[in-house]
Amino acid sequence: MLAFRLKNGREIKPSEVYIMTKKDQTHSLTIKNTRLDDGGQYSVKAVNEGGELVSTAKLTVKGKALKVDLFANCNTLIRT
Repeated sequence: MLAFRLKNGREIKPSEVYIMTKKDQTHSLTIKNTRLDDGGQYSVKAVNEGGELVSTAKLTVKGKALKVDLFANCNTLIRT
């Protein structure tokens, strides 16, 4: 299975700010040192031979946060 993380429809890549992890079927995106411009619509798109599935979350940043975990509890399973 391939998983793509998107912010406002554009793919984001792992970096010092965007930490992407996978454990079993759970994919997580952690945003470190969150800033106001980190707000937006985040999606994870999972694709395999059975099809694709997208899960989306809206993040609103109202002040400085230390850590934000998106999709930490989002289990995505595509069956053929």
